[in-house]
Amino acid sequence: MGHSLRPVPPLARHQFRRWRDSGTIECLHDNLRDQARLRDQARKQQGRQASPSAAVLDSQTVKAGEKGGRLAPSATTPTRRSRAAGGT
Repeated sequence: MGHSLRPVPPLARHQFRRWRDSGTIECLHDNLRDQARLRDQARKQQGRQASPSAAVLDSQTVKAGEKGGRLAPSATTPTRRSRAAGGT
């Protein structure tokens, strides 16, 4: 089974159901939608596109891609072995 299809632990499932049944999940989604709408409005007022046209990748994002994700060939730099590590 793939990493994204692992069984959900009982505690996580229980907590999700509590949040779903109490309306917490819906409230979180509503707040995130409101924040995105306000961000888009602010960007438009500044004369920019509503959605950013660029993204920043941190080193952990790159490491996750190296573990099995598909990256464009130009997105990676070959690793160089030092002469000291090679024993020469």
